[in-house]
Amino acid sequence: MVSIKIKTMKEGDIILVSKPKKGLYNKIVPQGIRWFTQFEYHHAALVGIHNDELWIYESVFSGFKPTKSLAEYERYIIEDGINIKRIPKSRSLNITEFRKRLFELVGAPYDFMSLLIWHPIYQLSKRFGKSWWFGKRGPAAKNRSVCTESIAYIMGIPNWWTYTAKDLYDYYRNKI
Repeated sequence: MVSIKIKTMKEGDIILVSKPKKGLYNKIVPQGIRWFTQFEYHHAALVGIHNDELWIYESVFSGFKPTKSLAEYERYIIEDGINIKRIPKSRSLNITEFRKRLFELVGAPYDFMSLLIWHPIYQLSKRFGKSWWFGKRGPAAKNRSVCTESIAYIMGIPNWWTYTAKDLYDYYRNKI
């Protein structure tokens, strides 16, 4: 993992995010995710092409979509004091398959049920040596969006529907 340098980002890079937010909901949910996963980062985004430029794609309340150009993202992270870690594009990434999966997910609605119920249960079960996933799996899980699951799906990671920021970090830690 490397510290972020916006100008060096490439299509296929993954960004792990730990951001301070205002408002009760925006404090409680990230804190909960960090507690359940025992990991500093609670959100993930992806660098992809949009209108022939590099943009940040992420799951937000309105669904999975391109949200900011890299220049806008750089201003955003500086102004809001956001802590970010970059996972460089995997050398084995098939860019054609990556783009196909990325554009397939654009517009998928945000899955609050998975974020607020299925992921906490799964994370707790892992602490006891179990793997209890009760949410949607495989193709049935594809038409909805949670930031880290969406990134894992686009990258072609097995069992992507269970992924958190920590899982993405662990998956790629030994591959770069």
